[in-house]
Amino acid sequence: MKNLFKPLSVLGLILAVSLMTSGCKNPKPGLTDIPTTSPRIKQVGPTGPSQGGNNAGKNNNGGGIGLGDNGGFGSGTNLGGGDNMTDDDFSKLSADAQREYFEGRPMDREVFKAYTVHFDFDSSSVRPADMGNVQSVADYLSSHADCALLIEGHCDERGTDEYNQALGERRAQSVKEAIANAGIASHRVRTLSYGESKPAEDGTTAEAYAKNRRGEFVLLLPKTEGGSTEAIDTPADVIE
Repeated sequence: MKNLFKPLSVLGLILAVSLMTSGCKNPKPGLTDIPTTSPRIKQVGPTGPSQGGNNAGKNNNGGGIGLGDNGGFGSGTNLGGGDNMTDDDFSKLSADAQREYFEGRPMDREVFKAYTVHFDFDSSSVRPADMGNVQSVADYLSSHADCALLIEGHCDERGTDEYNQALGERRAQSVKEAIANAGIASHRVRTLSYGESKPAEDGTTAEAYAKNRRGEFVLLLPKTEGGSTEAIDTPADVIE
């Protein structure tokens, strides 16, 4: 019996060593190493047209509207200062920054109410008789550099909705061009067409039609902390 157990013990030892060696060479499939370091997250820098730091876009004289670090009108905005930007400066801003220039401004619909311009039938040309009204609005904006302007184009009810919407846009743009010719930077002015949807006077008389063919001026006041505002009641993509 002793002679029988000895070969068996040697055989068992050989098998054990063989199993241990094969286990080191052939690990179980599906296992991966656990990383010893955390993945590195790439930090994305600021984007936009201005990346010059805290002073980017600020006027040298300390007034006007300064740009935030991201090239927009963020923490660098001077709520009470004048606008000394050129149209070229404004065109280099991001679309969001351009929109933010107008958003949040209180709207005054009364100050220019007496200066509404009117149009001939199916025309978008500013009449010579109304150029005095345009000049008065331009004079006010010249002396209030912190304000902006919204021009609304309107039509009488004759014609299709689509045609009058387009005609209202042409009328508002025509008034904007007249304001620019009077010396006001065009980036301070936005236009909006209401077509025939907001008549000044109901009715189908010639007098009512004449009053409804118009361009109205809305003063956009400087932004103020905590001040009440009136939103432009139209989808943002309609504003030009």
